[in-house]
Order: sequence, then structure tokens, then C-alpha cells
Amino acid sequence: MYLDVNRFKQINDKLGHKVGDALLVLLGKRIKKHWRGKAYRVGGDEFVLIGTPTDAQLRDSQAMLEEFLVPLEQEPSSILVSVAIGIFRAEKDIGLEEALSKADILMYENKAEVRVNTERNSQPLNSKTTKIL
Repeated sequence: MYLDVNRFKQINDKLGHKVGDALLVLLGKRIKKHWRGKAYRVGGDEFVLIGTPTDAQLRDSQAMLEEFLVPLEQEPSSILVSVAIGIFRAEKDIGLEEALSKADILMYENKAEVRVNTERNSQPLNSKTTKIL
């Protein structure tokens, strides 16, 4: 499973690195709680999860990681953060590099789809209501 936080640069630019850091810490805690395999942070806002979950465990993990609230200290609101996820389940023995490449491609396809949907339904970042990112 390959994870990438949607609009992470915009979160850092508009809300500050402290919020971005808190988001990454919260995502890391969620991964630790809801994933039974190995987890690695491979870039600024990218994570790779490796394991052999059942279909039900995979669905549960995905549901708990693809969207979550991050509270804002300065304001009485939170931001709703979405995570693009690419899931590749190997049918045969393949190398780690090939599996990660396939998951990465699937994640970017998901990210593009989320971007189109978000642009249609987005709210400004300075809204006092829950922010959807």
C-alpha cells in the first residue's frame, strides 16, 4: 500500500509547518494502530505499508487511513485530510521495487481522481468550518 497526503504542500503553505508536522504524526499513529504489517515513511508525506492482510483487514486499514480530522490549535476547527492510496497485491513472487512501482502508479491515479473531485467541492482554507482537503 502506497500512501500520499493530498494537498500536503498547500497545508504547509497556508496553515504552517507545525500543522503539517502534526498531520504527519497523526497519520503515523493511525498507521501504527490500523496496520498489521511493516510501515515506512519514504518521503515528506509518503508512506509505504507492506504486509499480507486479509481482504477484510485491508479494507479496514484503508478506511481508517484514507480520511481523518486534524485539529487546529489556533482555531476552533479541524481540517479533514484525505490520503491517496495505491494498493497492489502481488499474485506471484515479484521484486519489492516492481511492487512499489505498481502501488505508486495506482496511488497517483487515485490522487488525480481525488484532485478532480476536490476542485469541484472545495472550501477555502481560511473557512471557520471544517476544512476539506
